[in-house]
Amino acid sequence: MQNMTETSWRDMTWYSHPKRAGGRALEMSEKAAESMMVIQDTRTGMFGVGVGRSEPSWCAEKKGFRLIAIIHPREH
Repeated sequence: MQNMTETSWRDMTWYSHPKRAGGRALEMSEKAAESMMVIQDTRTGMFGVGVGRSEPSWCAEKKGFRLIAIIHPREH
């Protein structure tokens, strides 16, 4: 059973270009004042952006996912 506060891979927006994913994560982090994560699906080469402060339990190399970055919003 998955923790309800944890982001699912289904809750992420997927991009084919890593720079686009990173830029979107940075933009959303600032707008939403939430930490955002970027995860790579190593099987498809896609990059997912979703809300999160830490690596989710489903993100593991053996499952085909790799955490690329966690972007925290700037403090005001």
